[in-house]
Amino acid sequence: MIIFFWDYYFIGGDNIYKKIVLVVVIISTFLGMVGCITTEKEKRIKLAEDKLQEKYNEEFQVTEIWGKSRHVFGGVCSPKSDPTLKFEGTFSEKENVEHMDEYVEATVAREVENNLMPDVNKIAEEVIIKPFVSYRNVFITNIEDMTISNYINIADNPEVGVDILIMKSSLKNIGYENEYKIFESIKEKAKFPKFSVGIYYLENEDYKQCIEYFERNARVYGSYFDIVRKYKDLGFGYPKGQINMSLEKFITLRESI
Repeated sequence: MIIFFWDYYFIGGDNIYKKIVLVVVIISTFLGMVGCITTEKEKRIKLAEDKLQEKYNEEFQVTEIWGKSRHVFGGVCSPKSDPTLKFEGTFSEKENVEHMDEYVEATVAREVENNLMPDVNKIAEEVIIKPFVSYRNVFITNIEDMTISNYINIADNPEVGVDILIMKSSLKNIGYENEYKIFESIKEKAKFPKFSVGIYYLENEDYKQCIEYFERNARVYGSYFDIVRKYKDLGFGYPKGQINMSLEKFITLRESI
């Protein structure tokens, strides 16, 4: 319909006033549509932030939202006290419907990260440690109680998977055997009964892309896998508390990187 009027006024018409009116109508319609979208987004962000504050008694910020449902949507959230601590939540615009969020899991994951970082930093200067704690709908609202030990005691069959991303150019060249010994020992530092790790040695540009990715996202999706799938994963499991890769195999794989 807009194309029809455009042809009429700009091809067949000779009245400049009509042209101006048409342009104003088109722009006004577009801005009105954008305004409705923005208002709906802002409404949902405010709702999510309010629900989180009501639950945990602290202020939060929601930086991304998604979802085409009429009343259910998801978002990337973080406490205002620490914008780097990102987690996902699912919220409903219906009254008296409880929301779900991973604030507890993200806080526990941060403790895992802090426990592992000193040892992994012996391998390289530039390291990203990204733990993913399994969601178990654990109800803890006091930040001081969001610890690994409390989570393990409350959660049903708790587990954590960790991606370790290492910038190859920042390696400290401590030797493959010493790297292996560090990876062998970090299970104890993670403190989870079920623990697995993926290890990627990245080129500078891909490492920087991963940093940018986790500045926006709480979990890993397609664009993250697009980055790391180019690299061999030297990851392990720790069945019965022991690393499931021999030193000899690790050295063979490590030499191929």
